[in-house]
Amino acid sequence: PAGPVGCNLGVAVDCAVCLMTISPVMIRNSGWGKIFAWTLHELQLESIVRQQLTKHATPKDVLATVAWGQDGTRHAAMIRMANRSAKLGERIVGAVVDDLFTQALGLHSPMEAWAVAVETGVVAALSDFLIGPMWTPVQRAVPLQSIDRIFKMA
Repeated sequence: PAGPVGCNLGVAVDCAVCLMTISPVMIRNSGWGKIFAWTLHELQLESIVRQQLTKHATPKDVLATVAWGQDGTRHAAMIRMANRSAKLGERIVGAVVDDLFTQALGLHSPMEAWAVAVETGVVAALSDFLIGPMWTPVQRAVPLQSIDRIFKMA
């Protein structure tokens, strides 16, 4: 049933899946990343309750999951890995999300695609990406003495 604004879970999921195909880097850099991450998180919680979805545990070996994981799980692992890879990672995330929704889940309805994205951790990984990068630039300069020692060892 529709809520006070005339929107139900199905319509909200359709909108979320559509918005997830917009470049995540563009959303984050425009200043809307935290708001969209919060929206995805809340919609995910609502979906878990109403659709009785179960989230899979986050794999410990991200690289092995990227190489041999199934659709969705592999995509979530790639997003998590890319979120720790600075500018290169930013380029990868958009391609991963596009691949998930247009290739891997292209023949599924938006509600089915959303369920896969929630259960496999894609929504959670994308939310983390939208909040901000997990990497930090070097905060201090490397002492020249340390560099000299490294070159003398070689």
